[in-house]
Amino acid sequence: MSIALSTAWAPKGAARLGKVLAAGRKIGFKAFELGVSRVPLDLDAATDAVERGRGEIGSVHAVCTEEEVPAAACRGDWVAEPDELLRREGVRLAKASIDSARRVGARAVVLHGGALPLPDARRFQYEMYRLISRGGTVADCRPVLDRLRSDRAALAPPYLRALQASLAEVCEYAGDLLIGLENRYYLSELPQGDEFAELFDRVAAPNLRYWHDVGHAHVLDRIGFVRHLELLERYGPRLAGMHLHDIHGFEDHRPPGTGEFNFAALTDFLRPDTLCVMEISDGHPARAVKRGRKHLANVYGIE
Repeated sequence: MSIALSTAWAPKGAARLGKVLAAGRKIGFKAFELGVSRVPLDLDAATDAVERGRGEIGSVHAVCTEEEVPAAACRGDWVAEPDELLRREGVRLAKASIDSARRVGARAVVLHGGALPLPDARRFQYEMYRLISRGGTVADCRPVLDRLRSDRAALAPPYLRALQASLAEVCEYAGDLLIGLENRYYLSELPQGDEFAELFDRVAAPNLRYWHDVGHAHVLDRIGFVRHLELLERYGPRLAGMHLHDIHGFEDHRPPGTGEFNFAALTDFLRPDTLCVMEISDGHPARAVKRGRKHLANVYGIE
């Protein structure tokens, strides 16, 4: 097991993928995830780095293609659209991401599972964050959460059916590549909680796996929407990889060691083949990212 760096992070001033990969190597990373990034995807630069032994690409995060993608589709959420034209386009972009993964020799594609039309959900979510930050409790959040759960349950069925159809097609196209379905940050997003079990049962593809984002689970645990470790207890046998980043309050995607998360709590769920990716938001200095990698290496006893 090694620690990879997502290209969601890029050093200040970097405008080309080759420079991002070189900067990552300079601070100790030997593996990378091609993430959704402000730096344009350059598959030639990525394959050149792999062929020259300057790093491997373990995973790619859909949407990962050199073509121009509409902003509304860049995170891959159209795979759950009941509108068949949008869903087909979402599937096409997921397949394009799989093609990119094959070209760079990646083992897995991280996939988002769509979103529900809940226009007020984010506002309510941030209000709950403020409430907890000011000393409120999970019990104080429960009335809003109950309403949102009810709204989600009413809206979700056609979106889950669309997502199921998309996953079946995407997993078949992927062949021996793993499709890592990621737990989400916003309450309006898919899938959450029991929805993973429903999708795993209905799609029944051996390469459909669970991808765990530590920050997403942590912040939703703090408001009482999910139990962080319960996600790993339930879906750990299907675990393909993790996005590892620290959290301060409700701000995630920070370098490990700069927040409050106890990374040792994940130790029992990590296997030698688990893809561990530091997914750090843009703007953090290289020295902080380097320290974050060292923090994880010390916790897990790996390089």
